[in-house]
Amino acid sequence: MRSDVIVRDRTRLRWLAVVPMPLVVAGLVLVGHVLPQPDSGSSARLSFGPVSAQVVALPMPPASQMMMPMAESGDHGDELQVVLRIGNDTDAPVTVPFARVHLEGADGAAVAPSQGLQGDLLLRPHATAEERLHFTDPASATVRVVVPDGSDDRVLTVAVSR
Repeated sequence: MRSDVIVRDRTRLRWLAVVPMPLVVAGLVLVGHVLPQPDSGSSARLSFGPVSAQVVALPMPPASQMMMPMAESGDHGDELQVVLRIGNDTDAPVTVPFARVHLEGADGAAVAPSQGLQGDLLLRPHATAEERLHFTDPASATVRVVVPDGSDDRVLTVAVSR
């Protein structure tokens, strides 16, 4: 008869261990939403509307995860994905020359994107466009994204999300 009592006590203890698990998971999820996130975007005002940028580091996957492994001599490496959101608040169409969008290197030289829109983007009145550009990763905490604004340029300093 004593063995029945011990089995019941063990069963009760198992339930006590399982019941708080959803509370722990909910607490961890809540903490992730309550804590402030690092600033990973920047915005500015162009002559025709707003522009914002977000930069995310995209590490090169290991060779075992590639569909077709790169050769050892390949120049593929870690990349930055720069997401530009440009708006036109005016009543006239605006042309954004994406061939002039670039990163400013540490030495001040212009770094052209390796992927993304390379030509002109026509924004209709009161329209917004989003474009993703890829650059080689300079492995820095922030990058300077240069966006054309007519004959001038706007420079956005953006934190890189890693």
